Amino acid sequence: MLFDGGSIGIEIGHSGFMGSENLFLNCFWLSCSTAGLLTSNANALQQTIIGGNFQNCGIAIFIGTGSVPRISGVGFQLSTQSDVYTGASQANAMAISGCRSESPNCINNAGGQALSVDACSHTATGNGYFLTQVGGQCSIRSCISTLGVFIPKFWGQMKIECSQFNRDDWLQLDATHLWWIPNNNITFCLELENLRVGSGPSEIREQRLFTPDGQTITTLNYQAA
Repeated sequence: MLFDGGSIGIEIGHSGFMGSENLFLNCFWLSCSTAGLLTSNANALQQTIIGGNFQNCGIAIFIGTGSVPRISGVGFQLSTQSDVYTGASQANAMAISGCRSESPNCINNAGGQALSVDACSHTATGNGYFLTQVGGQCSIRSCISTLGVFIPKFWGQMKIECSQFNRDDWLQLDATHLWWIPNNNITFCLELENLRVGSGPSEIREQRLFTPDGQTITTLNYQAA
């Protein structure tokens, strides 16, 4: 199926009720100025997108409320805002795997959904972000981003492993935007394992990063026994 032009390719749950359990198999979205696919109520759950392509949309997959727990084997090109955006968590989780993005910005998890990103490539022609994670749990495994960065915020348990980021400033940590105890009741922690990063490039074996005070970043390097 082809969704071509207009503001929104398909909106699920526009009436405010239901719209769950839909499968989009090898569909194509082209030049949808606001979103290719939009979920619009808390019961618009369990949307699955396998294969297909989004090209030249504002946001390719816009999860306002509801959930798109599986995005697999999808191609993205030239999304003007981001390929995937979450606006709410509502105890939802999602897995993005085997996708290829040629957009500047790949995933904006503003809703802080529990997120797994596996075997995705991000090969934009200009600088942007691979993932912005606003709290919560996330893991990135076996991914490559040529010009994207990782931007974590607030609290959360996050891990990046066996991946490659080509920018020297690939990790954008701002201690003033991270949580710590006792100022908060939950903390931020990021673990890195077996990464290839920067233009050099350099290698990271195992590290843990956190802030003890909201002013500085502490880095602990694991040592083999």
